[in-house]
Amino acid sequence: VSTQSTWGWTPFNSSDDTQEREERLMHLYNTIRYSSGSSCIVVGHSLFFLEIMRRWIRPNFPNGLLAMDLKSSKLENVGCIGLTVDVTSFQNPTITHAKLMFGSRLLSASPTYENC
Repeated sequence: VSTQSTWGWTPFNSSDDTQEREERLMHLYNTIRYSSGSSCIVVGHSLFFLEIMRRWIRPNFPNGLLAMDLKSSKLENVGCIGLTVDVTSFQNPTITHAKLMFGSRLLSASPTYENC
């Protein structure tokens, strides 16, 4: 038995389909929403976080340039971003604030928001 199937990793020669990605995102959202703490740390792949940004940032996000970059650019390796997520909606998570932390950068993003 490979560690990939034992641990639930996606094998190198396959990828998640749309439904599987949606299930992963909803599982994460529900974990955050129903956690007993007021904050959590989420560690994952930059493409997973890119998908979160694309789905959870709404048109009324306060910084339009940052929103556009977060939805189109990957977070650099070992990058860190602080997010505030509104979890009051049953199935509609909304990122209300985002800040790149500890000098982290987005790849292929404009630098105008670095100190926001």
